[in-house]
Amino acid sequence: MRILFDHYLGVAEQRRLMEAFERRRAAVIESPTVVALRSVVNGGAGSVEEAAQRLRRRFRKMVLVGIGGSALSARLLSEAFERQRSLSVLDNVDPEWVSAQLKGLGRSFCLCVVTKSGRTAETAALTSLLLPRLRRLHGSDYQKAVVVVTGSESGPLREWAQKEGITCFGIPPDIPGRYSVFTPVGLLPAAFCGVGVSGLLEGARRLFEKLNGSAEDDPAWVAALGDYAHWRKRPICVLFVYSGMLARLRDWFVQLWAESLGKRQRLNGTLSPTGQTPLGALGVTDQHSLLQLFAEGPDDKTYTLVVKEGATKALKVPENAGGPSQWRYLEGKRLSDLFYAELFGTEATLIREKRPLLKIVLEGGMEEELGALLAFFMMRTAYVASLIEVNAFNQPGVEYGKRLSRAMLVGEELEAPVRWCRQIRV
Repeated sequence: MRILFDHYLGVAEQRRLMEAFERRRAAVIESPTVVALRSVVNGGAGSVEEAAQRLRRRFRKMVLVGIGGSALSARLLSEAFERQRSLSVLDNVDPEWVSAQLKGLGRSFCLCVVTKSGRTAETAALTSLLLPRLRRLHGSDYQKAVVVVTGSESGPLREWAQKEGITCFGIPPDIPGRYSVFTPVGLLPAAFCGVGVSGLLEGARRLFEKLNGSAEDDPAWVAALGDYAHWRKRPICVLFVYSGMLARLRDWFVQLWAESLGKRQRLNGTLSPTGQTPLGALGVTDQHSLLQLFAEGPDDKTYTLVVKEGATKALKVPENAGGPSQWRYLEGKRLSDLFYAELFGTEATLIREKRPLLKIVLEGGMEEELGALLAFFMMRTAYVASLIEVNAFNQPGVEYGKRLSRAMLVGEELEAPVRWCRQIRV
C-alpha cells in the first residue's frame, strides 16, 4: 500500500505540526483502545478460523444479526472478496425488508449474533425471530447452529449463551464496535465466507509497526495532520473508492469518521460542537453525479481516493461489435484501460482545481492490503480526534435516542414527545 499527497499538507507546515503535537501522537498510541487493537491483531485468528471451519462443514450460509459496527465490517470483508453469497446480514428492523430476507434463507444456515452490550434492541428482536426457526430445524441440537460475539466480560447475551451451551467469542472492552473489524466481529463471518483472515491481520500488523518508528514514517499521522490543517475551512471529507468490490468501504468509513469525530464535548470538558461530515463516492459511477460538485462547487471538502491496482484485463471491447461508428475508438481496449483512464480524469480534475487530495493505492495481496488500509483509517481517525480534542472512542449522542425508543416500547412516559409544527398532505 502506498499513499500519495497533493495540495494536502506542505512540508514546512507538516514539520511545524509534528513538533507542536508530538505528545498527542504518543498519547493515542498508548491509549487503551490502540493497545487493545494491536493485541488482537498480534494474537492471530486461530480459534476463530477453527470455529468458522466447523460451521462451514455443516451449513451453507451464515445469517449475521447485528447493527452498525457489528455488521458493517462483515459486509465489507465478504463483498471485498466476492463471498457475499455465503453471508446474509440482518441489520435493519424494517418489517417488509426483514420479511423478504427471511423468505430466502432456506434450511441450511447458522446464526451469528453480534452485539457488544448484549442489549441492542434491534439485534435482540431479530435474533428472537430466528431462534424458534432454528429450534424447529435442529431440535435440541439447535445450539450447534448458533454462535455469539459479545462483550468479553459479562452481559445478558453472554450469560444466556453460556447457559445454553452456545459457542461464544468476546469483544475486548476497550474496542468500540466501529473499531472491531479485527476482532471476531469481523473475522468470524469473514472466515466463514472463506476470506483469508490471517492475511488481513498481517496487513494490519504492517501498519501498526509504523507506530514504533518516526512520526514522519507514520502514514496515518501524516494524513491526520493534513486533515487537521483543513479542519475549519473544509467541513466535508470525501472518500472516493475506485473499486466496485470495495464499495462497502464507504459505509464502514462513514460510521468510523462520523461517530468518532462528531462530538459536542471536548476533552477538557468544554462544550463546543465539532465534526467533519463524511461523504462516500464510488468510481467511476459518481463521476457522473458528484464530480461536477467536487470540481466547481464550494472548496469545502478534502478528498481521499482509494484505488486497487491490477484490475482484470480479461474483458476487452471486441472489434466490429456493430455499434455506432463514434464508438470505434474503444475497439480493442480493455475495460481496465477505460477504468484507469477515468480515474486519471478524476485525479487531474481535482488537482487542477487545487483540491486537497490524498491517494491510497492497494497493491499486492488483497487480504494484506485491505488489512493495512483498515488499520490506517482507524489510526488516522484516532489521531484526528486527538488533534481536535475529542474522544474518538465514545458515542454519547446516540444514547438519548436509544433511551427514548426503549421508553416508548415499555410504556414509560416520554420526557420529550415529538411535535411537528406543520403538516402538508399530497
